[in-house]
Amino acid sequence: MVSGERAAQGVWPALAVSAAVIIPQFAPVVPAEYAHTWLWAGLAQSASQTLFLLVSIGFLGPPHEYGVRRPRLGDLPGAAILLAVLLAVGLTASAVLGGGSAGALAAKAAPGWPLPATLALAAAYAAAVGYREELFYRAWVLRWARRFGARDLEALAVSVLAFAAGHAYQGAAGMATSAVMGAVLAVAWLRGSSVHALAWAHGAYDFVILAALFTGGA
Repeated sequence: MVSGERAAQGVWPALAVSAAVIIPQFAPVVPAEYAHTWLWAGLAQSASQTLFLLVSIGFLGPPHEYGVRRPRLGDLPGAAILLAVLLAVGLTASAVLGGGSAGALAAKAAPGWPLPATLALAAAYAAAVGYREELFYRAWVLRWARRFGARDLEALAVSVLAFAAGHAYQGAAGMATSAVMGAVLAVAWLRGSSVHALAWAHGAYDFVILAALFTGGA
C-alpha cells in the first residue's frame, strides 16, 4: 500500500483508463446476422483494449504489481486447474440457473466458412477477451483497489461486482455465474497467480463454450 498522497495522485489516471475500457461496453449493439461478424468486432475491441491496458500498466507500473510478466511454462498447471474450476462452475450454474453462456452470440455461422476457420476465429476471440478481462477486472481493478487502501476482501468485492456488471447483457443468470467465476479468478490473482494463467484459463473456458455452440453441443 502507498501513502494517501501518492494514491490520490493516481486517481485520475486510474479513472481515465477504467472509463476507456468500460464505456465502449455500453455502445448500442447491432445484432449480427452471422456470428463471425460479432466475433471479428469483439476480437478487434478486445485486442485493442488489451494493448491499451498493457501500455497503461507499463506507464503507471510497476507491471509486477499487476501480475504482469513474461509467460512461463509454470503458468500452465495453474491455468489448467482454474479452467477445471471454471468449467465446473459454468456447468453447475447452467443446470441450476438455466440459460446459456453465449450471451449475445445467437447468430448462425456464416455460409462457406469451414469449421476449422470458424474455430480459429473463435480461439483468437476467446484469447483476446481472456487477456482484456483479466488485465482489467483482476489486475487493474484489484491492484488499484488495494492502492487506495482496500483490504483484500473489499478489493475482491469491487472486482466481482464490476465483472458481474460487465456481463449484464447476459441477464440475471449470466451475471450470477460471472460473479462466481469472477470471485474464483480474483482469489487466484490475490494469491499470486499471474495474469497469463488467469487469461489462459478464461480464454480456454470461452473457447470451449464457443466450440460447443459451433459444433452443435450447446
